[in-house]
Amino acid sequence: MRLNVLLSILLIFIFTLAANNVLAEEKSCSVTEAMAAEEEANSLKSWQDIYNSYKKYSHRDDGAIAEGYSNSITILLANNWGSLKDLKRLVKVDKDSLKFILRHIDATNDSKEIRKVYDNASQRCPKDSSNLCSLIRKAAEDALKEL
Repeated sequence: MRLNVLLSILLIFIFTLAANNVLAEEKSCSVTEAMAAEEEANSLKSWQDIYNSYKKYSHRDDGAIAEGYSNSITILLANNWGSLKDLKRLVKVDKDSLKFILRHIDATNDSKEIRKVYDNASQRCPKDSSNLCSLIRKAAEDALKEL
């Protein structure tokens, strides 16, 4: 009986050590992943880049990473409005990506850039993109109200 108790305690100890090692490895991998996501999120130059990063790192969408996505998305909408057709194509295929994009038109960005997004969506919308423009305009309007 005493041997069974000692053996049970030893097994519990071994499993606890093994579990701690697995958790430590996961955490270091997560830190590495978070650093890569943060670096990438703020330097995305096209809707395809944003979509690829979204698919890869959307589970890490908070803090500095989220601010990086917001910056990249707002700059594209403010200064590269001609690429709206690319955005439209991507969100047509993946509806959840639209939620991601709209969530990142936010008050963490410069008010001048958000105003450009609002103006683009209000005044430069292609006829075949009126629904998308309406959603973008609303998100920009909400962001401006928060500033």
